[in-house]
Amino acid sequence: MNTTSQAEEGFDRDGDRLREQLVILAAECPYTNSNPPSCPLHEVRKLEPTAIIDWLDALNPDEKDFLTTYHQVCLETKRESDRVVGSQPKEDSATAKRKRPKPRKAPKVAPT
Repeated sequence: MNTTSQAEEGFDRDGDRLREQLVILAAECPYTNSNPPSCPLHEVRKLEPTAIIDWLDALNPDEKDFLTTYHQVCLETKRESDRVVGSQPKEDSATAKRKRPKPRKAPKVAPT
């Protein structure tokens, strides 16, 4: 007999969906399909895939929420900017230098 409630099942699915989103975001920027230097995941994307997964699994819920929210807002802002006639998406120094909360630093990976 399965004693898992519908609320618990929904939470698990949401957790799985969040983890899937973070894995996708850790692979590349969804807007540029690259690794912009101003992104909070820039250094993480340089890690080996197993180290990326370990790093993501070590994040607390607030850090996971920050990363997903940051990328949702960033993507929406850039898409809106593209709708403005004559607007060209670009990475400027003001954006790169803007202070923002950062998630836990990626672990050092020993050379193989």
